[in-house]
Amino acid sequence: MTRRHSWAGGAPGASRLPRWFIDGMAEYLSHGPVDPDTAMWVRDAVARTALPDLSDLGRRAFSPSRWGEAFWAYVAGRWGDEVVGDLLRTAAASGDVRGALERELNLTPGHLVADWQQALRAQEEPILQATEPVGAYRRLLVEPDGAEPGLSVSPSISPDGRRFVYLSRRSPLSVDLYLGDATTGKRLRRLTSLSLDPRISSRESAASAGSWAPDNRHVVLADVQHGEPELVIIDIDRNRVEERIPFPSLGSILGPAWSPDGGTIAFAAMADGVSNLYLYTLADRRLRRLTHDPFGAVEPAWSPDGRTIAFVTDRGSSRLEDLDFGRYELALVDVATSRVTPLPTFAAGKSIDPQWSADGRSVLFVSDRDGVSNVYRVQLAGGRLTQLTDLQTGVTGLTPLSAAISVAWQQPRLLFSAFQEGGNVVLRLDGAAALAGRTPDGRVARLEAGRLPPR
Repeated sequence: MTRRHSWAGGAPGASRLPRWFIDGMAEYLSHGPVDPDTAMWVRDAVARTALPDLSDLGRRAFSPSRWGEAFWAYVAGRWGDEVVGDLLRTAAASGDVRGALERELNLTPGHLVADWQQALRAQEEPILQATEPVGAYRRLLVEPDGAEPGLSVSPSISPDGRRFVYLSRRSPLSVDLYLGDATTGKRLRRLTSLSLDPRISSRESAASAGSWAPDNRHVVLADVQHGEPELVIIDIDRNRVEERIPFPSLGSILGPAWSPDGGTIAFAAMADGVSNLYLYTLADRRLRRLTHDPFGAVEPAWSPDGRTIAFVTDRGSSRLEDLDFGRYELALVDVATSRVTPLPTFAAGKSIDPQWSADGRSVLFVSDRDGVSNVYRVQLAGGRLTQLTDLQTGVTGLTPLSAAISVAWQQPRLLFSAFQEGGNVVLRLDGAAALAGRTPDGRVARLEAGRLPPR
């Protein structure tokens, strides 16, 4: 569409447009007007009275893809999707985004931004009034301390509930793996630097901070060395890599999970273009493929008795013959027989990041069934659903599919990472009553809050 407006070097005209304009357009055209993850950024900014104008969208504090998507959803919602192509052609021809907006929309950029901000406030303020700010969860752990924006995310708590590992950015150049005290929230020490540590070169860090062994001492991570995926076992007490286990026959490894008896590690891996679950037995070094179908399978989590694994899949809603890929849902797989059964949750939104309760009778998970990602609980017997958090922004990891919650098995304690002020913080819930949750409200219409704004 913009090749005839190419400039020096033969690059198409679109290449001289700002990132928020192009990246945001890609996000909008990919996801459509409903995107709970982008709505999370918008809601956070409304709560802080920190909505950007066009000049702010190039700053690091404002994600160009998220805010660009929010901008395009508003423009397309008001003027129709046809205006997206018109604006692209006009802006690429001139290189002047502001001029293109005024020409095609017949509004000055200042008036356009004012209308956009007013629409976002009208959309998000009712949700903010009906939900809880991050500050309502008073056991705040690992607050940002200088990084802009702050990032403390994807906690993984030890079985005894005393320590946890998590990902944190303490400088613009690296995301590091840290050890923290789950009782006091104190940061104990840095374990690895994912960008600078030669022991951990290019770990698939966006998915998980790792999984603890039942000895409360060892953590397993996923890594890539010399182009091959591997599991890395770290001795937390000695702060050293104890073992590397390569898998040259597999593609990317994600979300390793240590079994309750300490003998097996489950993980998701790509092979022949398909993601399935695998089991690796440490004693005999045997690799076994647990799921066998073309549907996605990620985020395995062991039941306390070691007989069942909960995981995330699209097998219940995808139509592969039509290349119609569905939403993420939960399922259970029997470790002995590989038999897969669905674990019903909500009819809307995604359900991800399963974690078992200590008694093995329930699975905790994250869902955006109403447009905001929160922690829920489903009982295996009867399917009763309860809600543990009701945040204004949302429970999230580094990406929409990253690990965000972790449950201790030896005491009633839940850690989760939530979005706040353009970054992430780690929060804690303690006690059987808090982890039991309450009946979810009927605000399923909040899914439409992702429309940014409604048409």
